Amino acid sequence: MKKIILILLFLIVGCEKSEPESNFPKRLDKIPTGSQWAGGVDGGHWIACKNNGGDIFFCEIFSQHDGEVVAKGNFLYRKVIWNNKYQRPEYVDVAENIYLKYKFFDGVVIHVKDDRVLIPHGEIDYPFGDNHGKKQFFEYGQPIGEEIQYEIEVNQ
Repeated sequence: MKKIILILLFLIVGCEKSEPESNFPKRLDKIPTGSQWAGGVDGGHWIACKNNGGDIFFCEIFSQHDGEVVAKGNFLYRKVIWNNKYQRPEYVDVAENIYLKYKFFDGVVIHVKDDRVLIPHGEIDYPFGDNHGKKQFFEYGQPIGEEIQYEIEVNQ
């Protein structure tokens, strides 16, 4: 019986290994070298974040398909806790060391290893290509005001 339990533990621990880099999609040349793949078998994004001091990071999220930026702006490193009473996530400061191992980007929040996230704070730009996109302002992960659609005039 002890042997069976040990074998099961060994198998479980063995399954927890991270996905080998060969399973990641090809990083296109226009995506910065230091970017990390975040996603799963159904797709994902390349993410590059630089520390702007303390728990503030400037992040760029890139499409795996064409390497274009899908979102960029400042994000705060936080711990996420589920509030059962209000049935929503709450974000709290993290006292421990910051460790950025990205899991996935859900279109707003960058999910990091364990119960950590990078939440938008300030203006987040979502460029659509062809010189247009939208911007949204956030305060501690919550949208403030309406989305702003924009188009950049290109002089011919």
